Amino acid sequence: MKTLWDDVKTWLSDATKTAIKEAEDLSRKGKLKMEMMSLSRHIEKKMAELGGMVYHTLSQAKTSELGQNEKVKVYFKEIRKMELELKRKQKEWKEK
Repeated sequence: MKTLWDDVKTWLSDATKTAIKEAEDLSRKGKLKMEMMSLSRHIEKKMAELGGMVYHTLSQAKTSELGQNEKVKVYFKEIRKMELELKRKQKEWKEK
């Protein structure tokens, strides 16, 4: 016949195994999430670098198939405008 103490030991053993399994699962999930975030940052960085190269190419060459794309033209004009504004503010900052 099982005593109360035997039941408590069995319950504690089962609860410990469950807790350990949950902790391992959470640890794996956390590690995976960190790896996913790292990959996302690397992708964003590479996309920004690619965008910079495209922008530089467009600013150097007057004719390009890419330069004929209307969306690209809009972004190009917006960036140019921001560059001019930045230069104006930098000049203003130096004067003060």
